[in-house]
Amino acid sequence: MIKRGRILKKIYTPCVNFTCALNHYKESHIDEVPQAFGKIIENVVYNVLIQKYKSNDINEALSFWRNGEKEIDFLINQKEKQLPIEVKFSNNINLKDLMPIIDYMKKKKINFGIIVTKDEFDKKEINGQVLYYIPYYLILLMI
Repeated sequence: MIKRGRILKKIYTPCVNFTCALNHYKESHIDEVPQAFGKIIENVVYNVLIQKYKSNDINEALSFWRNGEKEIDFLINQKEKQLPIEVKFSNNINLKDLMPIIDYMKKKKINFGIIVTKDEFDKKEINGQVLYYIPYYLILLMI
C-alpha cells in the first residue's frame, strides 16, 4: 500500500495471480480489456519497486500524486530528486492521458518522466517535457 498524506491511499496485492483469478482474466483478454491489464501491470511495477526500495523508508522513497481526477501512479523520491512513473497500458496513448505527468513535471521542474507502455519504446518531448516510453516487459528488467 502506498500512502500519501493522511487520506490518500492506493492498495496493491502482493500477487497479481489472485487478482486475475478473481476477475476471470485470460490471456485473450489482453487486447479486449487493456485497461484491466494496465491495473495488473501497475500492480506488478509496484511490487518490483517495493523490492528495490525495501531497505529505504518506503513511505519516503515511493509515493504517488493525486489532485482530483489527475494522478501519477508512482513518484520515486531519492534525496531531492523525483522520478514520476505513469503506467499507460493501452494501444493509443493520447496527450490528455499525459497532461497530469507533464503538468507535474513542469511545476516541480523535473527533467524527465517514464511512461510504462504496452509495447511502445520511444523518447518524446511533449510541451517541453521529456518522457521515456518503455514497454512493461523492459521496465521490469530495468528497475
